[in-house]
Amino acid sequence: MVKEINETYEFTLVLKNVDDTTSKLEDSLYEAGCDDALINFRDGTVYLDFHRKSKSLKEAVIKAIKEVESASINAIVAYVTPEDWVTESDIAKRLDCSRQTVSLWCKRKRRKSFPKPLMKLSYQSPFWKWRDIVEWLYENKLIGKNELEKAVFLENMNAALEERNRKIRNSIQSLLKEIQLKDKTDGEKVSIEKKKMDQEWVIRARNASHKMLSKKEADAVTKKLLATVKKEKKPFLKGESSKS
Repeated sequence: MVKEINETYEFTLVLKNVDDTTSKLEDSLYEAGCDDALINFRDGTVYLDFHRKSKSLKEAVIKAIKEVESASINAIVAYVTPEDWVTESDIAKRLDCSRQTVSLWCKRKRRKSFPKPLMKLSYQSPFWKWRDIVEWLYENKLIGKNELEKAVFLENMNAALEERNRKIRNSIQSLLKEIQLKDKTDGEKVSIEKKKMDQEWVIRARNASHKMLSKKEADAVTKKLLATVKKEKKPFLKGESSKS
């Protein structure tokens, strides 16, 4: 029998719909299964620091979210940390390396391919996207693939949590339609080109079949080919042209 190997994952869930005055907060969360979380408060916000054993970060986080939201206090998980936006100081802390090393990276005095900051650019301490940092570290063989997968998962999970709000989801979808207008047009052009290729392929096949079949038989073949194209979108064979 293969023994499952569980690692301990550290992450934080930020809650809403509850605060430091919520009745039976601790008992409700404990009974829901969050006995491996430390409950914290900051300016009324409740957040849980988890140290959870699991087969993966994904499994640990999703199970914790379900437990929190199954509690009788009607709490909703708003965010999972570590955050996706980091300062130069945050980068040094997360990588457990010197601030001087990270500073040289950020100023592009060493390793000029280091990602550029994307937020608060007019501030003394701008923000970098953590996923960009991790992808760069992985590409330069400074971390393993597992760390990259964790960063990608956390970013995607927070996007999913936000989109659970119907108003936000509808607003995002509406904005996507507007900014993707050009992409949609390009997609239509590609679709038209594909249709042209499909039609040319059918004509080529029909012309070839006319040489061997009667008109009735050729028409039957053409009809069958058209149905096949609609289902499979069969392309030209390499090196062939549409001419018979």
